[in-house]
Amino acid sequence: MAPSFKSLASIKPVLMKTQSNLFYLIGIYLIPPQTKQNKSTGEMKMKHAYYLSKDMDELEHVHDELIMFGLHDQNIHVLSDSEAEVQLHHMRPMNSFLKTNVVRALFYGALIGIAVAMIIISIPYFMKFETTIPFTLGAIAALGFATWEGGFIGIQKFNEKFTDIANRIHQGQHLLIVDYNNEEENSIRALSRGHPSLRFLSISNSLS
Repeated sequence: MAPSFKSLASIKPVLMKTQSNLFYLIGIYLIPPQTKQNKSTGEMKMKHAYYLSKDMDELEHVHDELIMFGLHDQNIHVLSDSEAEVQLHHMRPMNSFLKTNVVRALFYGALIGIAVAMIIISIPYFMKFETTIPFTLGAIAALGFATWEGGFIGIQKFNEKFTDIANRIHQGQHLLIVDYNNEEENSIRALSRGHPSLRFLSISNSLS
């Protein structure tokens, strides 16, 4: 009797949806901060500026100046090991979840899981088995386990985007992250001149 592929057909949409969601995540998170392009005009709409400082009071002054310049509070974040101190100074700490490498690890774990799942669900075809249900369940389990294992490993590691400054962060320094558009660039440059002790790291693309 020819093998039935109903189970394979039923799991395919699930795998495709998972893959789609993962590629969405890589677009908003995994790729290092970069400029976003307006498709209609070709102009760059958003850039990212990174500043390093040991003084939280200074960062609060910088934050307040940026607000005065017209930047929005939700576009200003601080990466620090002292999140409570960041909040005490009326600033937004970077999301603890995003400080880890969990999303990147989930993505790669899921890719491995999808590959293993595809191998498992192809076994009935090549071996000419009459039933596919056990292999379908095995494929789902493999996908789930690989994704979970990847996330478990990633949540214990510091975000790879900030590897170069991880030691400084752990030693008590703080990273100010400012998202801005082209119209606000003059204000960002003026900020650098007005705070000599504020160390400028990068603008526009990434820390590397």
